[in-house]
Amino acid sequence: MGAVLLGIVIIFVSFVLGGVNKQTSEKVNLKPTAWAARVFGIFLLVGGILWSGVVQVPAGYAGVKLRFGAIDGTLGPGIHIIVPGVHSVQLLETRTQKEESQATAASQDLQVVTTTLALNFRLNASKVDEIYGQVGPLYKNRIIDPTVQESLKVVTARYTAEGLIRNRAQVKNEVESEIIKRLAAYDIVVDSQGLSIVNFDFSPEFNKAIEAKQVAQQEAEKQ
Repeated sequence: MGAVLLGIVIIFVSFVLGGVNKQTSEKVNLKPTAWAARVFGIFLLVGGILWSGVVQVPAGYAGVKLRFGAIDGTLGPGIHIIVPGVHSVQLLETRTQKEESQATAASQDLQVVTTTLALNFRLNASKVDEIYGQVGPLYKNRIIDPTVQESLKVVTARYTAEGLIRNRAQVKNEVESEIIKRLAAYDIVVDSQGLSIVNFDFSPEFNKAIEAKQVAQQEAEKQ
């Protein structure tokens, strides 16, 4: 685009020089300069237009080709030729990506639990045009984060707060299964063992109650 604009400017300047040449004395001949500027400007203009039709899709990405804004196929990694002004390309990453989400949910006994979840996922490279058509490029905000949060809420409601602590591995597996099922509808793939639950955080009051219960159990064992 920069070369195209520069070419237009140079062509314009060449015509200005041509006009000045007609108004100056015969001893000052600007005509060769004006013609050289025109040729150079046309070269930049044509070259810029042709170059704007060359698109590179990097490794680990797929390109969604758009024709006047409408989806017109996908492009794999490599060099591709498009029609300037008609086509455009939106790049979507197909490598494994990591998204961390803060989520809050309620346990079966209505204890509020907050946790951080890390999810490794990737887009189905053969379906990026459909993904783009459904949710656009902001799939993390529109799909990944809400899905992770809703899946956590569904699973934590099956357990009491103490059950979440005791069965952390099982809870993690159930949340992961729920996420996999929901994201499959959008052609988003979760890696094997792709979910990590950093920790379960409860209210200070609940933590104190758990601590008091543990102390009471220890005292009872001593007697």
